[in-house]
Amino acid sequence: AVVSTQSTGFAESPLPVTSSPPVPVTYSHRFPGLGCPWRAFGWFDHGATWDEKCSTCTCKNGAISCEETPSCCLYVTGSGATARALDGDSFYDGCNHCFCMGDGAGCTRMYCTWKCRYRNWDLVYGWAEDGDQWVQVFDESEDAQCPKYCSCRNGKISCDKGWESCLMD
Repeated sequence: AVVSTQSTGFAESPLPVTSSPPVPVTYSHRFPGLGCPWRAFGWFDHGATWDEKCSTCTCKNGAISCEETPSCCLYVTGSGATARALDGDSFYDGCNHCFCMGDGAGCTRMYCTWKCRYRNWDLVYGWAEDGDQWVQVFDESEDAQCPKYCSCRNGKISCDKGWESCLMD
């Protein structure tokens, strides 16, 4: 089964992220009994558990701790969200059918010229359909380097130029 995440990290293609053994990470913001702050405006209740990149995180006594999954593959779903496949899972990256293995992802080798390849806000590569609008793209141009909503036209991603159109966290 493929498990969707709220957010993930960098991968140029659906390659696995591995670690050995799991390493717990605890963030320093503590709010005992109240839950855990997350990013700019997020919040998790005490006892909440969620997937973050290739880790499973828990809010406990006001602190967030995350334990890395030994092997996973990150990819972008049709809605633009980042998801992860665990070792043995199959997934579709928007262009290719893939299988997540402990030493990497095995994928068909299509290049969908009628779609737009892009990196989403979590810096994971995905594919948008021609004509899609409001694609969640991380604009890597020199004048921006920020998250934006863009569109897919004729196999190319089109974003408004400049940092003025950047979305602030």
